[in-house]
Amino acid sequence: MPALKEFLKGGDAESYHNVEIEYKQGKPPLMTLFAGGEVKEEVLLKEYDTNEALHQLFQEKGLQRKTLEEIAQVKLEVQKREALDLERRAAASAKRREAHQENQRWQQEARMMREELHRKEQAGNISPEELADLKEKLEEFESRNRNRNRRNPGTPPAREKHDELRRARQAQVDERRRKAEEKRLLREEEMLKMEATVKSEL
Repeated sequence: MPALKEFLKGGDAESYHNVEIEYKQGKPPLMTLFAGGEVKEEVLLKEYDTNEALHQLFQEKGLQRKTLEEIAQVKLEVQKREALDLERRAAASAKRREAHQENQRWQQEARMMREELHRKEQAGNISPEELADLKEKLEEFESRNRNRNRRNPGTPPAREKHDELRRARQAQVDERRRKAEEKRLLREEEMLKMEATVKSEL
């Protein structure tokens, strides 16, 4: 319905007296005629697919066209609205893009921190205190950025939900690794005790 869209947004509909346009997302284009403050008639506009047919409809319903000077003023107001709308959309797009880039940066930092933590765990050259400190720093970092994303309207809700699920899975993996590390340390401790017992018996 490009002709209808242009008719409504381009100022043609507002070139008639006593016409107000209200946009409702998801609703079909509907012309509502009032008389004495009450609804007199409703007309679905999607049936009118040309500019000429829409003008004819408005005139058949008794709507009076404005003067040429008034129509020129309407067109000027439409241009101003379009410019403002374009500016708002560009600003919103830039904000979303900036938020997305920032989100990617902190995710990369968090991934690098997790990889470093995993390497040190695998190498076994980290004390329990250092391990706990690294995990605390990682959790603090992720928590701070999660809160930042919640406050940032440019972060898509679906992406935030995905990130929460990913973090939950990563937390489960970290917990399994922690338990495995505890078991390994216990085994090493038991082996040392056995070795000490054998040597003492000799």
